[in-house]
Amino acid sequence: MNLTDIKPFLLTQFKSEQDLIKSINLLSENFTSKRENIDDYHNDEKMISAYAAFYLTTNFPKFSHCMNYLSNYKDYFGEAEIIDIGVGPGTFLFAIGEYFNWNFRGTLYGIETSHLMKKQAIKIKEGLYSEKDIEIVSNESMIPEKSENINRVVIFTHSFNEMGVKRAKQYIKNLRPDAILFIEPGTKELFQSYLNLRAELIEDGFHCHYPCLSNSPCPLEGKDDWCHQYLKITH
Repeated sequence: MNLTDIKPFLLTQFKSEQDLIKSINLLSENFTSKRENIDDYHNDEKMISAYAAFYLTTNFPKFSHCMNYLSNYKDYFGEAEIIDIGVGPGTFLFAIGEYFNWNFRGTLYGIETSHLMKKQAIKIKEGLYSEKDIEIVSNESMIPEKSENINRVVIFTHSFNEMGVKRAKQYIKNLRPDAILFIEPGTKELFQSYLNLRAELIEDGFHCHYPCLSNSPCPLEGKDDWCHQYLKITH
C-alpha cells in the first residue's frame, strides 16, 4: 500500500506535494506538541485526507510485523471473525485483509465513530477493495450478534489511547471477544492505563499472551518505567 494507490481515493485532492506536506506537518504537531488540538482534524476533509495519505501508508506494515511476533496465533486469527475498533481510514483493516490474502470465514468489520474518517475509509474500500467482504460501521450495535461457531477477535488499533479504559471496556463487554489485540503508540502515560485495563481483563477471565506470557503481576507496576517496543520502518 502506497500513496500512489490511495491518492485517487482521498476525500481531498491536494494542489501540490507541498500542500500535502504542510497538512501532514500540522497533523504531526497535533499528535505530539499540541495534543489539546488532537480532535480538530476529525472535522476537516483535507486533514482527514492528509491523515490517510501519511498514516495509512506508514502504519500499513505494522500488522504483518506484529504477526511475526505472534506467529503461533496466525492460524487462530486467520480463522476468526475480526473487528477493528477505531478503524480510521481503514489502515489495519486493509492490512489484515492483505496479510491473510482475504481468506476469512466471515466479514471483516471496522468501527469508526468519526463521520469523515468513516467516509474516507469507505471511499478507499470502494476504490481498492470493492469486491471484498468488509463492513465499516459507526458503532458496535451495527455488528451482528456473536456466533458460537467462530472465534471473535477484537483489535484496538491506535484507538485505545484516545478513548481510554472505560470506553474500551464497554466495547469488550458489548462485542464479547474471545481474544483482544492492542496495537497502540507507546508512551509512559498510556502504559499506566494499560496496566489498569490488563488487571480488569484478567479479573474477567482473559489470559495475557504477549508481551507477558502469564497473568502474573507486571514487574514494572508501581515503578517509574514502562514496557514498550518500537518498529524500525524505512519510509
